[in-house]
Amino acid sequence: MRRRMGVTPQEAEPYYDLSVFDNVYYAARIRGLSRNEAREKAEDTINRLGLLGYRDKYVMDLSGGLKRRTLIAMAMVHSPDVMVLDEPTTGLDPVARRELWELLRSLKGSGRSILLTTHYMEEAEALSDRVYTHGGSLAIYGGDEENNFKYLMFLFF
Repeated sequence: MRRRMGVTPQEAEPYYDLSVFDNVYYAARIRGLSRNEAREKAEDTINRLGLLGYRDKYVMDLSGGLKRRTLIAMAMVHSPDVMVLDEPTTGLDPVARRELWELLRSLKGSGRSILLTTHYMEEAEALSDRVYTHGGSLAIYGGDEENNFKYLMFLFF
């Protein structure tokens, strides 16, 4: 199951005394990728998440947003079927946040399932096919996105 899932907990931190590349490479190796495949996938994932300029920087020297992107890279490096992202845009600046949205849309389009938790209603609207609200014990599945979002807004405000 570990090889089929990628998880980014909200409170997790990458290894501080490793570089961005080493963190992502290590995550790939843990999930069973060969050395060559892990190296190749780590490079590709780092590039896709806009971390190329920070590839060899130690995590301890990165901003909170860059650490967050590193965690997401670690969760997706092995091309999991299912990704669980807990508040993935927390700590990201607006540009990085939109870039991550685009990446998640492309991943969703490639047949992956993404379970995303967020407190940002605009993020829920932009990224979700299905919305579940726990506090109101209500699940909203598919259907008309505009009506779903209006109803979701009604539940929260």
